[in-house]
Amino acid sequence: MTDFIRNRWQALQEAGKSYISRFTNRVYPETYLEEINEQCRLFFAPYSPILFVVWLGYLRLDAILFPNEPWILVFRIGLTVITIVAWIIRYFWKNPQRHYLLVTMLIYYLIISTGIITGLAKGAPNYVGGYCFVIVVISAIPIRLVHLHLGLGISLIAFILLCWNAGVSLSDPIFLYSVQDLIGAVVVNIFFSIGWFIVRRNSFQKGRTLQEMNIQMSRQQHILGEQNLALVQSEQFRLNMLSIVSHDLKAPISNVLGLSSVLLDNPALEEPTRLIVEHLQEAGSRMNRLVGDILDTAAREMGKIELVRQPTDIVDVMTTAVAHYTQAAKEKNQLFILDMPSELFAFADEQRLVQVFDNLISNAVKYSPFGGRIWVRCWQTADAVRVSVKDEGAGLSIADQQKLFGFFQRLSTEPTGGESSSGVGLSIVKQIVELHGGRVWCESEFGRGSTFIVELPQIH
Repeated sequence: MTDFIRNRWQALQEAGKSYISRFTNRVYPETYLEEINEQCRLFFAPYSPILFVVWLGYLRLDAILFPNEPWILVFRIGLTVITIVAWIIRYFWKNPQRHYLLVTMLIYYLIISTGIITGLAKGAPNYVGGYCFVIVVISAIPIRLVHLHLGLGISLIAFILLCWNAGVSLSDPIFLYSVQDLIGAVVVNIFFSIGWFIVRRNSFQKGRTLQEMNIQMSRQQHILGEQNLALVQSEQFRLNMLSIVSHDLKAPISNVLGLSSVLLDNPALEEPTRLIVEHLQEAGSRMNRLVGDILDTAAREMGKIELVRQPTDIVDVMTTAVAHYTQAAKEKNQLFILDMPSELFAFADEQRLVQVFDNLISNAVKYSPFGGRIWVRCWQTADAVRVSVKDEGAGLSIADQQKLFGFFQRLSTEPTGGESSSGVGLSIVKQIVELHGGRVWCESEFGRGSTFIVELPQIH
């Protein structure tokens, strides 16, 4: 039995939530008249059963108090009949405004019949009290004010005429007291009905405005979604093409480098030709590095770079990078100043770090002046490993620093020895460092050199 009651209670709660959601989660119509019709549809179900049975309890009392007024009984039962008719019409009539018309019809009948019944009862105080109650209650019904007030006016006229016809004396203090209550009920009805009308209209206008805004936002979100999808597809196509073109360039560049090496190994090669082949090999090497950087960038943006992390000696990797550019530094009479411990480990991909440090050392040599110094430092902080490369170059302006790590960004400073610059290297540095969970930044003052700092998580 307990389970049955609990299940019935839960079902009743769900039904209540479903009914309430009709008020809160609904679509506002285009006109206020359609809104009134919708409110009448929502109110019809809970109101009509009350109209159906409200007068049944008075039937016996009417027969005792006014046995010679059969019309009272007719109007009482008529309210039940018209409610049943309204329910039938509601399901079979296809007029889109039927709920508004049916509720208006019921309210007309209710208020006019109540005025007639009260008049037939010669303004008896108990009947006037019920009349006042009906007048106040119908002020909250969602029909147009013109019909509500017109029905109330007809009802009052019928009540006055019937009282006059019955010879009710206006000097009777009990009747005058009842009339004062009736006047008060009419005033309350007017103020309440107008107030409810303003509240409903304002609520409809605000709801309609919000609904239109939501529709516009939904449309804009749909358009933005389509545009975003097109951008994603376009970006994916760009990356795929970039990867394909760069990959296809690898083979001919490798052939150029291989053939130039064979030519350089030939002892009979004349000096002018040797110089040309050496320049060709140098250009091929630069192009090979550039293609590698582009491939790495495409792979990074496509999410295809996978790091092979292991304990890596940062000092060893940096020492190797410095060794690679020792000859280039000598040609510009530059000096490396190293400040590094014997070893310093980080959990990183060694081959990727070679790219990072090569780029930093290469840039330092490239942008430092002839006879300049380059400081390379490695050290450990409380929770990270840091590497810095400082040069004595021209430094970076604020505008250059803002676009420093962008892809294909050319800066205002120029290499001091006429070297080439693709604008890709620092972008690769940033991508690789961030893949490791680290960060890279530059500290520079225009005219006073630059310091690039890489921070990597240390081994815990």
